[in-house]
Amino acid sequence: MQANRTELTDSQRQTLMQRGPEAVVDRALAQQDAQKLYQAGVKKLGTDESAFLAVLAIRHEYQMRATFEEYQKVMEKAF
Repeated sequence: MQANRTELTDSQRQTLMQRGPEAVVDRALAQQDAQKLYQAGVKKLGTDESAFLAVLAIRHEYQMRATFEEYQKVMEKAF
């Protein structure tokens, strides 16, 4: 699997500087990714590494932080 991490565009960087990290985060996607990570790890016997890579290898830093926050909210434990 080849990772193509999403990077912030120049426009997103400018928005980040003006309005903060939440302005460049997709909370719905973070919730979906948190659920995928839960399904691929804690909820199943063993671990589905490809599911982890599909999320962790392609999201930009701020999106991953949001995913970890959503994971902690829903699962009531840190990632």
